[in-house]
Amino acid sequence: VEQQKADSQPCHREACAIQECLQKNNYQEERCKDVINQLFKCCETLFKSGRESASCSKKMSKSR
Repeated sequence: VEQQKADSQPCHREACAIQECLQKNNYQEERCKDVINQLFKCCETLFKSGRESASCSKKMSKSR
């Protein structure tokens, strides 16, 4: 079931990891750079394959 969710919601796991990290670190974005970069990488790969996800903003592909 978890794999099906990952397939139907690409990059969702990475987006959730950012929220968890921010909560654990009192919303200090600097402490979550690694997980934020993981989401950017996931979204970049997704966009290159012509796919989209609610976890990825179209702006993300232009801001990097």
